[in-house]
Amino acid sequence: MTNKKMILFAVLIMVGLGIIYLLFSRGRNKMVIDVEGFEVEYTSTGRKLTIEDIYDIELKNSAYDINDRLGEPDAWIGSGMPRPVYFLKDNKVVVFHFKYPAALEELIKIVLINENGESQIIKE
Repeated sequence: MTNKKMILFAVLIMVGLGIIYLLFSRGRNKMVIDVEGFEVEYTSTGRKLTIEDIYDIELKNSAYDINDRLGEPDAWIGSGMPRPVYFLKDNKVVVFHFKYPAALEELIKIVLINENGESQIIKE
């Protein structure tokens, strides 16, 4: 083999290994959390919301008020009764429950769920 072929072969090997590393490293930031009976895939990269941000949300707000404050939900759960789900940066999930779920009006409960699936009501 000539030197040029060996260099090209080495470069191709390094590029291939780099691609494999990128594909496998993406999956490490993902986990599945059981959120009120629904499996939600949680991706931890780039999360900036904290539990303190959630404490600022007031009961009786609408989903639109919450959206204005926190941004778009990371996921929705529910079967006919949608509930927005937000991911926090410490591998926790928050679910908002509304008195009128079809209209997403009048927040009545905020539930915090840990990565192990344990839930706790933080406002009601």
